[in-house]
Amino acid sequence: MNLKEKFAYIATGKPYNDFDPLLIAARKRAEEQTNLFNTCPDLDLKEKILRKIVGSAGLQPDFRPNFRCEFGCNIHLGDYCWLAAM
Repeated sequence: MNLKEKFAYIATGKPYNDFDPLLIAARKRAEEQTNLFNTCPDLDLKEKILRKIVGSAGLQPDFRPNFRCEFGCNIHLGDYCWLAAM
């Protein structure tokens, strides 16, 4: 089962192994990328990093640090989306 299939299975509400190696790797990747995003001073590079984290993003997406997510790939942003973590 690949990661996309795992997320589809998780969405059914049935029990699943939260310690599955694919899920652990996906969480680690999201953590590494959000750490990079939160500390990056370059706005263009920051947007590129954000696009690696989220599933999709429209024009000029922006999160204000500190942005954290468990996986990120299930987040979809519209055009000019601006979010601030509180």
